[in-house]
Order: sequence, then structure tokens, then C-alpha cells
Amino acid sequence: MMSIRSDRGQNRPLFPSVHPEPGARPRTAPAVSLFGAPEAPDLLVQVSIELHWHCLGEIRRSGQGLALPPLPDGPALYRFRIVDAGAGSLHVGEAADIASRLAPLAMPAGAGRPTPLRTALHAELDRGRRVALDLVTGDRTVRVDGRLHPANLCDRPTRTLLARAARIAEQAQQLPTGRG
Repeated sequence: MMSIRSDRGQNRPLFPSVHPEPGARPRTAPAVSLFGAPEAPDLLVQVSIELHWHCLGEIRRSGQGLALPPLPDGPALYRFRIVDAGAGSLHVGEAADIASRLAPLAMPAGAGRPTPLRTALHAELDRGRRVALDLVTGDRTVRVDGRLHPANLCDRPTRTLLARAARIAEQAQQLPTGRG
């Protein structure tokens, strides 16, 4: 289980379990921080994120650059997915304007500075792999304690949270389950 170190030097789970640890006792008196202010009680807040990826199409070579499917304007989450079975995603990101963010990928190889993403996409295509571009522009919600809230992709912290959650989900799907 992942954990974080609190300002009191204690390790606390990053994603706490719904059930308390064995032998854990409920607090009977409010704790006080080093500065004398009452400490917030330990409350469980459940948050889940729902994203619906929509495939725009495959990335192809166009001269020395890349040909992307037509891109919408505005904010989005994006991922470049290796189409070959079981290969997973190459990159997950977020952008305030998806068309502007991905436009440099279409530039010829010598134009502009090379980016790790452009280099990785070219490498996958050189290996003969198929790469698809998926977007989230709508159909995204955050559920907090059972209540649905629309996620505003115009808000950068929200986009960042959703992109990081998508990366965590990708990593979790690649972990061995221990079942054989």
C-alpha cells in the first residue's frame, strides 16, 4: 500500500482502506497540533473518477512528420495508445487546447526541437506498431461521497488530476494480479 509521511512523522496510507487497521482505536479526545490548533478529525472521503475515452483514429506518417486525426478545439485529456493487443498506452496527458498542444507532432523531423513524445511516436511507428489517439472532452465526472460532479476541463488542476488518475489506472491495469 502506498503511503505518505505526515507533518507529524507518521506514515499514513495514500489511499486509506475503508476498514480501519486491526487494533486501531477510535480517538476519544481531539488531538492538538504543534501550534495549538485543534487537529481535523480523521474522516473518510471517497472519491472516484469516471472518464470515457473516445478513439479519434490512428497516427500515421506524413512525410517526415505525423498525420493526426482531426482535432477539436478546447481542453481535453489525451492518450496515445498502442493498438497491438496488450501493449497499453504510450503517453497520457492534458491540454488547455488540444489542437495547439498536439500541432508540433505534425512538424517534419528537423523542424522545431524534438520532444520525447514525438521521438517515442516515431519509434513505435518505425517498429511497425499501430498507434491510436484517444480523447476525453466530455463524459467526465468526479463522484465525491456518492454525489456526481461534472469535471471542468477548463480548470488546469482538474485536468491534471484527471490525467494523473488516468495514468494510475493505466499502471494498475498492467500490474500482475497474482492469479494463475
